[in-house]
Amino acid sequence: MLYEFGQFQFGGKINPLIKHNMKNQPIALSESERQEIAELEDIQDMFGAETADEMTELLRDIYMVKFNFISGSPGYVGEFFLVQTNHLTGDAPLQIIRSKDRKMMLVN
Repeated sequence: MLYEFGQFQFGGKINPLIKHNMKNQPIALSESERQEIAELEDIQDMFGAETADEMTELLRDIYMVKFNFISGSPGYVGEFFLVQTNHLTGDAPLQIIRSKDRKMMLVN
């Protein structure tokens, strides 16, 4: 994946080597991504689910979205998932990213 941060300048010149395909549009999760989230023990504990199957059922009524995320430096580049229950409490949505070994992990 190439990244281009537009007008980033180095020594007064625009660096033509930095390219990106960042799209800040939300992306629907695939069924396999939903299943991965359901298998996270931290998520199961938060929602009181005893199994991944039970959590999968609970996730049917929960808002989830993915972004191809590029943060500032130093930062994170990769899939960024937001999980929001179907009621607004004032709490931030759950944030999930992928670790270096590509496993999902809860950020907050």
